[in-house]
Amino acid sequence: MKFIKENSYDIVKFFVYQIGIAVFSLTLAIPLEAAVDDKSDNIVQLFVSILAVSFYCMLVYTVSWEHGATERIRIDAGKSILDKFKGAKIALVACMPNVILSLVAIVASLLYAEGNAWNAVLGLLMAILGLIEAMYLGAVQFISTSLGNEETVYLINSICYLVFPFIIVFASHLGYVFGDKNFRIFGFIPGKSNKKIKK
Repeated sequence: MKFIKENSYDIVKFFVYQIGIAVFSLTLAIPLEAAVDDKSDNIVQLFVSILAVSFYCMLVYTVSWEHGATERIRIDAGKSILDKFKGAKIALVACMPNVILSLVAIVASLLYAEGNAWNAVLGLLMAILGLIEAMYLGAVQFISTSLGNEETVYLINSICYLVFPFIIVFASHLGYVFGDKNFRIFGFIPGKSNKKIKK
């Protein structure tokens, strides 16, 4: 709880980023889907997912890099202690709504049966996850179409919605660690923290 309280601003900011990217993904996918035929639909959705998730990863990485670089200044000044997993933990806490909803969806999909009360719960969870994780929707549908059938599609979707957010956790961890070491992958992006370190 102490970690959440101390980093509440960054946790909320990461969740807001997720919602923003989800809206961006939906606004990009809808007109593209309307412009293609049904056969190309899955490929278009997959392309939108890759584009949106790549942008999302870059955004999270950049913010985490700045956070790691700023934290290094505080550590060198003796005002803070290094926690190399701090970026990952911030992103993981921000993703907890996704994780919780996905785990419940997995349980509901395992209990899915005709006339079962869990069916309504599963339908609601799929709708919510499809909205707040819209950036993954194309990849989820592509995987479930390729691997699943009518009996397993909900389970595969639920597992995908659980696993995919950990891409962002990794991006945040990588950004924080590289920021702490003042190592830039995106060297063409100017950063405030980088200027401070040079001084």
